[in-house]
Parts: sequence; C-alpha cells; structure tokens
Amino acid sequence: MEERNSYERDMLQQFRKYVYWRYCQIKNCVNIRKCKGGSLDKVKEKLQDENELNYTINLLKISNEEVFFILNFIEKYFEMIV
Repeated sequence: MEERNSYERDMLQQFRKYVYWRYCQIKNCVNIRKCKGGSLDKVKEKLQDENELNYTINLLKISNEEVFFILNFIEKYFEMIV
C-alpha cells in the first residue's frame, strides 16, 4: 500500500471533519436533547421515519443519499462513535 502524501492526508482529514460536522447536524435534527445521547443506531432508526428524514433533509438542504452516505461513513471509519 502506498503512503499518502501530505496533500492527500490533509484532504482526507478535511473530509473527515466535514463528515463529522454533518453527522452532528443530522443527529441534532432527530435527537430532542441535541448533543446528549443518541447513538448512531438510534439516529439511523429515527431516520427510517419518513417525517424525520424529510425534516432533516429540508432543514439541512441535503439529499437523503447524502444523509445515509454520511451515516455509513461514520459507521465504517469512526470507531469511537459506533
């Protein structure tokens, strides 16, 4: 496996920050207590409700594909959150 150069590492780090920022926004949309509590599984479960999903995508101005991409990315690459 090739090592990443500094530009690639910086880009990956910036993308990870963006994904985490978006995840916090998504979690806050479906969690009444905002930043407190609410595991990734609970966030995914709440977004199965069409009203919760529509509220989230309308408030954040993102697509439902982006919502679930972010949740899947968090699940795969952020061990501390899962």
